[in-house]
Amino acid sequence: MEFRDFYNENILTIDNGNTEQIEQFQNTLCKNCSAGLMLADSIRLTLIFNTPIWYTFEDIQEISQRVTVCQLTVEMNNLQKSRIILHIVMLTANKLKNTCPSKQHHMTKSLSSMLLTRIFNVRTFVTRKSNSAVGVSAQQPSSDESGDCLDAISRSGLGVRRQWKFDKLNGRRKLLLDVRKAKFRICSYNVLSQTIMERTMHLYRNCQAENLLWQNRWQRLSMEFDSIDADLFCLQEVQDMHYGNYFMQFFADKGFGGLYKRRTGTKPDGCAIFWRLSRFSLVSHDAVDYHVPNSTLDRDNVGLIASLRLQDGDERQRLVVANTHLLYNCARGDIKLGQLALLLAHLQLIAGTGNGDGDGDEPFEPLLLCGDLNSTPQSPLISLLKQGKLRLERLHSGQVSGQGSPVVGPLLRRPLLPAHLNIYEPTCTFQQHQQRQHYGNPAVIGHRIPLKSSYKFPAGEASRWISFLSSCDSAMVDHIFYASPRLHCIRYCSLLSRDQVISSVGFLPNAYCGSDHLPVISDFYYFFK
Repeated sequence: MEFRDFYNENILTIDNGNTEQIEQFQNTLCKNCSAGLMLADSIRLTLIFNTPIWYTFEDIQEISQRVTVCQLTVEMNNLQKSRIILHIVMLTANKLKNTCPSKQHHMTKSLSSMLLTRIFNVRTFVTRKSNSAVGVSAQQPSSDESGDCLDAISRSGLGVRRQWKFDKLNGRRKLLLDVRKAKFRICSYNVLSQTIMERTMHLYRNCQAENLLWQNRWQRLSMEFDSIDADLFCLQEVQDMHYGNYFMQFFADKGFGGLYKRRTGTKPDGCAIFWRLSRFSLVSHDAVDYHVPNSTLDRDNVGLIASLRLQDGDERQRLVVANTHLLYNCARGDIKLGQLALLLAHLQLIAGTGNGDGDGDEPFEPLLLCGDLNSTPQSPLISLLKQGKLRLERLHSGQVSGQGSPVVGPLLRRPLLPAHLNIYEPTCTFQQHQQRQHYGNPAVIGHRIPLKSSYKFPAGEASRWISFLSSCDSAMVDHIFYASPRLHCIRYCSLLSRDQVISSVGFLPNAYCGSDHLPVISDFYYFFK
């Protein structure tokens, strides 16, 4: 029999309960001296193992003539059949190892965790060996070995990769060696609410309809969660009806705990935080509603704060994680600043230690602030986070976020927050009612957290990179900030330019990426007390 005999209208069909058919398929594979199917054009291995396999160039040519790109694509989109093929090829590999010793195959004994490219998130590498041999290694490299992040675009095989960028030690090399520490990874990701997408279809006019279907997007998102392999996920635009059936079920199966806060009013989505239970346990949490009735803050965005304890340490080893999605409207910088001020007030209250007046005590627990801030790296809003203060005189509402066209709009209204919230704007801290007469300079908004961004950009290059792309707009609006001498950013997953994304995978979402945002990812050291 030949490979084409197993196809019916370009669909590879194998009955897992038909031992005779399985045996015939095994014999066909063995006859052609291959343990997998190859793409004709790019000679990429599709059915693969997590161990090295060697093929002769003649083998690849012979198999390539029998399997078309169309047939392979159909199979890659059928998870049930892919699992059947996974089982068949594992059996075939063992048979090949025993019955085809004359060919140039090299297989190790560990064949139990065989994987499928794209479906099971494994990257394949094809390298031309000397003379006619072609070496195919399907062993998934660690991010440390490859230098690439394992996000959807990097795994697409289309020539564009997001690489790890290492942060400078800044004199902390000795500390890294001498102090007990834990390493963890955090990912912030706007996953695109299905309902919001369907209400704004003009933003996705350059996308194929099948790539906008929720089931297809979820498959790609869940694959990317797996390959990113973070210990903490801060997700935005998680649809309420999808949280339990998809997100929480997926992360619970992977050993994560989770929190969710839906936006107020009738909005269908919200923010979620997931943490790996083997690394962290939940101490407390707080949800922050940004909607304040009868005020300028009339939008339904929210924030979510989780206080976690590291499982590797004692009760003192805390990490506070804040996740938020600020208002999108680029003309309403006054609302964005007000929402951020509310989050900072709650964050300083929760993360505050009551110390910091001497003896090396820290005023705040180690903390992370993540999310879709709908503001660019050089915007006044991001400057507020990094510098600790922002002067509001002569600042127009449309200048706050740095998004899109430079819409100036009216001057910012002051104060930004309603008086009854009792928040002192120059420090974004809660005050007692009797303290409100000591407000100081109302033209300044600030905070006391020494925040740093995990993403570093050379001077003048920040505007080049994007974390969001639609048919109408693109920008870098997703951020990870951290604070504490006990947190050290080791590295971050680099971003891409608009042209790089469009020329490789196309507009977002697409056949590789499940959202219109890219995940931002950073690795950290946590130094124990």
